[in-house]
Amino acid sequence: MILVISPSKTMDFDSETIEISNSVSLNKKTNKILEKLKTFSKGELSKTMKLKGNLLEKTYLNIQNFEDNFSKKAISAYTGTVFKEIEYETYSKDELSFLNEHLIILSAFYGILSPFDLIFPYRLDPTMKIFKELSLYDYWKDFIAEKLVQIFQDGDEEFLINLASSEYIKMIDKKKFKHTVIDIEFKEFRNNKYSSISTYAKKARGIMTDYIIRKKLSLPEEIKLFDKDGYSFNKELSSETKYVFTR
Repeated sequence: MILVISPSKTMDFDSETIEISNSVSLNKKTNKILEKLKTFSKGELSKTMKLKGNLLEKTYLNIQNFEDNFSKKAISAYTGTVFKEIEYETYSKDELSFLNEHLIILSAFYGILSPFDLIFPYRLDPTMKIFKELSLYDYWKDFIAEKLVQIFQDGDEEFLINLASSEYIKMIDKKKFKHTVIDIEFKEFRNNKYSSISTYAKKARGIMTDYIIRKKLSLPEEIKLFDKDGYSFNKELSSETKYVFTR
């Protein structure tokens, strides 16, 4: 069982807390994106990424001086809502091993990451138009498909648990993916109906990721017992490939 999550825009490249690490993940496709971004003027970067002021200046300098930046493990570099709930600093060695073997992070810049892959600071999401001829979704589609085949073969896995956002999960071509994808949704009861609220759903995805890692779950059925932060499995709203948790 492999868990997939989205990255976050917010990142921290200060002190490192995990000793285990993989190599820096600068594949050929990442390098091609970097080379393209380095040709952008500040005006083009502002238009493409919808940035201005200090954030535009910082992003531009990060791109131009990319090789001079510090690298950090993906799991500790991302600091968004989901990642704040993954309390890896308190994990045992077995839990850290499970984390690295069963969690992947989708990225518009790196394609696909393991938690301990070293990354440099960047700012890019898959909706941004970098190349005129194709979208970043199409750019990464085959690369990610090949990586997933390798991951599932190496680990003899059967299920992909989707804890990513709708924006990022589209980087995976489900039609070409031969294994079962189970989508996880979190809904709140408001105004006599269940609806998804982004802020709460993000936090819940992080809490569930942490829960699965700590318990080292291996089967989708075990996820249905998740009962953190007031959520419980809603059988009526769920299906074989969609697990809905409500509160």
